[in-house]
Amino acid sequence: MLKLLGFLLDNGVTSIGADPRSVNHLWTVSHLEEDHVPLMARMVDAGVSLDISHAHSAVFLPLISPMKHNLQLILAKSDEVVQIPESIRLVCCKNATELRQALDEKRVSPNEIIHNTPLLEWAFGWPEGIEILLEFGADPDYRFESLLYPGIEYHRSAVLLLQAGCRFSKYELNRTLYYDDTGERMQLLIKTLTTRRENLRRLAEASLPSTMIPKGKVLDGPECLEVYNCLLARNISPPTLDNLCMSSDGATVYHGLERRECAEALYNAGFHDTDTLDLKGHSPLSYLADHYTITPNKLMKLIDWHISKGGDLSRKLPWTNESVGHGLAVKIIKCCLWLAYDLECHGLNHSDHAGAIKTILQYLGRVGSAVFMPAIIPDGCSCPCSPGGCTAISAISLA
Repeated sequence: MLKLLGFLLDNGVTSIGADPRSVNHLWTVSHLEEDHVPLMARMVDAGVSLDISHAHSAVFLPLISPMKHNLQLILAKSDEVVQIPESIRLVCCKNATELRQALDEKRVSPNEIIHNTPLLEWAFGWPEGIEILLEFGADPDYRFESLLYPGIEYHRSAVLLLQAGCRFSKYELNRTLYYDDTGERMQLLIKTLTTRRENLRRLAEASLPSTMIPKGKVLDGPECLEVYNCLLARNISPPTLDNLCMSSDGATVYHGLERRECAEALYNAGFHDTDTLDLKGHSPLSYLADHYTITPNKLMKLIDWHISKGGDLSRKLPWTNESVGHGLAVKIIKCCLWLAYDLECHGLNHSDHAGAIKTILQYLGRVGSAVFMPAIIPDGCSCPCSPGGCTAISAISLA
């Protein structure tokens, strides 16, 4: 579209009428080069409004990866081409002196929200800017979508905001290796989580009877939630559940975790409740079996890891008589059938398919012997079709 607009301007068109949202899509989503900036200026002269308020996907505007690059490129040439708030201009231009002055004079608020996005998010990737905003009272109590972005400056930004108390969840833990295959960001999140849980323990030790505090391990699962609630009952305010990466159902850090690498790192950090039930009766393994959907290769790796840590396959799935092992057997077969269907549609050219098959074959021996081999051992099911209980094979055939 940029080429088309350039062609129109080169051939005498003096006025361009366009939906501002579609035009703004060009500079917020497309990756501009330096020689595009004069064209953007000509578009403004022809009546096009490059106004950030019309930008595509405004709710998550800073997360469109080329957008901040484009703003920096445009602002380096001219302040008049694009209409943006002063706060974003100062942050994108990385002007520490002017930002500090604007904050000091109250022309910019450190907690300014632009399109539902805090100014701290806009500053991600500029650690000095984040330090300035925090110094002037910016509230870090958000889940920052840029927390996992790769690069040294983004890592330094993440360190600052995690130290300041920003939120994160298992979603970020699950996705760290997509953005950072070195595992550095994952280790940073786990170190932060461990520190926050240790701080919760110290607060509990200073406020509660010692008999109410589990000893000798990192607080996790229902025990951690109980300590948390006891503090609240005594009008003591611990950090929020989000800040502690906890949930109200007493889930451990392993419930809903998708990556074996992350599980291993958490275990090494002291989180040893690998087979603990949450308040709904789910262990991490039964959570995988009952309602959690991940790719077959990740599923096989996680099942193998949990079994190696003593995961109990004989437990019943909540609200059923089916065993965890039988539920996992059904889940594995369904995942493999899904993979087979996808292979039929797209073939082996897709790199993910080849990797998934290799991983499944690698782990099938160990996982299969635990999940499939007790094929003749029935569970506690008493349905009319199998009054004596279901075996793994019958559970699979009925699924």
